[in-house]
Amino acid sequence: MNGYRRCGALIAALLGFFIVMLDTTVVNVALARIGGDLGAPVASLQWVVDAYALTFAALQLSAGAACDRMGARSVHLLGLVVFGLLSAACALAPAGGALIAFRALQGVGAAAIVPSSLAILSLIHDRPADRARAIGLWGGAGGIAAAVGPVAGGLLVTFTGWRLVFWVNLPLVAAALWLTARCLPEPETRSLRRREGSDLPGQVLSVAGLAATTYGIIAAGEHGWSPPVVASTLAGLSLLAAFVLVERTASRPMLPTAVFSRPRFAVAAAVGFALNTGFFGQLFVLALFLQRYLGYSPWLAGLALAPQACSAVVASPMGGRMTARIGAFPTMLTGLLTGAAGFAGLAAVTASTPYPLVAALTFLGGFGTALTMPAATSAAVASAPAGYTGVSGSVINAARQTGSVMGVAVLGSLIASGDFLTGFHRAVVGASAVFAVAAIPVAVVVIFAVGLLASGLASTSVGAYAGSEIMNGLLHVRVPILVRRLVSLIPALIILGAGAEPTWALVVSQVALSFGIPFAIIPLMRLTAKREVMGEYANTRTLRAAGFVIAAVIVALNLFLVYLTLTGQG
Repeated sequence: MNGYRRCGALIAALLGFFIVMLDTTVVNVALARIGGDLGAPVASLQWVVDAYALTFAALQLSAGAACDRMGARSVHLLGLVVFGLLSAACALAPAGGALIAFRALQGVGAAAIVPSSLAILSLIHDRPADRARAIGLWGGAGGIAAAVGPVAGGLLVTFTGWRLVFWVNLPLVAAALWLTARCLPEPETRSLRRREGSDLPGQVLSVAGLAATTYGIIAAGEHGWSPPVVASTLAGLSLLAAFVLVERTASRPMLPTAVFSRPRFAVAAAVGFALNTGFFGQLFVLALFLQRYLGYSPWLAGLALAPQACSAVVASPMGGRMTARIGAFPTMLTGLLTGAAGFAGLAAVTASTPYPLVAALTFLGGFGTALTMPAATSAAVASAPAGYTGVSGSVINAARQTGSVMGVAVLGSLIASGDFLTGFHRAVVGASAVFAVAAIPVAVVVIFAVGLLASGLASTSVGAYAGSEIMNGLLHVRVPILVRRLVSLIPALIILGAGAEPTWALVVSQVALSFGIPFAIIPLMRLTAKREVMGEYANTRTLRAAGFVIAAVIVALNLFLVYLTLTGQG
């Protein structure tokens, strides 16, 4: 693929994700006006958001598998067409029920766009560092959409009405369609992983389970935990449990268990879920807090949300660069702790809180979220088994969108009844808690990496000390301890800083260290053969010959070990 086509394909992928994220943020600002125009209560407004997120989340896995079977190009084109048509339908919706139904169908298009756009990035970038930077740009496109959405949506709603927030999708969809069709070639048939059949039971169980659980949580916030609400929630959880069991035994699962065989992937998926649970949950309640509690007009609420949205413009590309330089997990840990601090600070906000403080706290929360997202996505894609690129991207995005559903449902339920300010404070504390809990397994991985570094350092330090003593005895050269430490530490830091996977780096370092054993044995055999050093305990010729034979065998075994390691057989 030449540079022109690669650039066009990259823009098409970024534009697709931009459209999906723009629609999310624009609609959040328009909710209060939609509720007033259509007479919709808070529970219905939750469904305007969650109906979209529900199908978005539930169909991610199928869309990812479709990318592997049909090609990212075909899925991306199909998703854009569906999204555009349903955007027009949402703009023409005559009532709240129709809007909710059209939003659910619009989520079908979004479900196809996001994993296919991510798969396009993997197709056009082979090098992990280039792919990490591209994912950072991908996240930045979503960040720009998040920045533009509240302000543009507020202005559109205030001066033209809420329906135009859906009409603005159409020219963007048209541009993305043209770029995708022109710049991304048709995939070769042999390059696709074709699987016969589809996982219909899994699809039905996932959609039904998420829908029933979400309904129960939303209804509980509005009406309390009545027997029908409890029954709906338990039924939803049971269906989700059945979904997991079906996927474990299905011959053609939409959620292959192979992708969770790697702990780094599982942690990245969990972080993706936590990100959207906390961020979109607090965004929903924050938008209503500004308009319904503080009395802001839609355009003023959009301006008030702009700092949080604008943070993504800075943080998403930064997250991509940090991931390429220091690794995904240190970047995720930094972002999660930053976001948790920002959301926790919102618990002290009241009607009398100065706006600059509110802006700073929302900026901090958004910054942490946007910093984490490209790192989590990059970690998931990089750790996916071969042949599951599309599925891996869809899994983490499905986890994120499921988090959006649960975040809006759970945190939104806290303001649906009772005192609004108290509910708002509980919601933002909940968002902070979600981020803090998600940071725990990430911190474990980082600590594990540090432990591996310390283990490698200890091993190499012993080797360096032994070599130093041999040099002192054989060549009468004393190596200072600081030099020995630097010699053993610097290569490890360079390897980890270059983004190497810690476990693999440890394996390679130990292979290299074992290869150095003969080079210690040989001088040691020479040293211990000298009578001026060892006296009567000096090695005999037989012992020296045996030592050299052992050294030769070790060299041969290590050469074979290096071969197995480099070929991936070790």
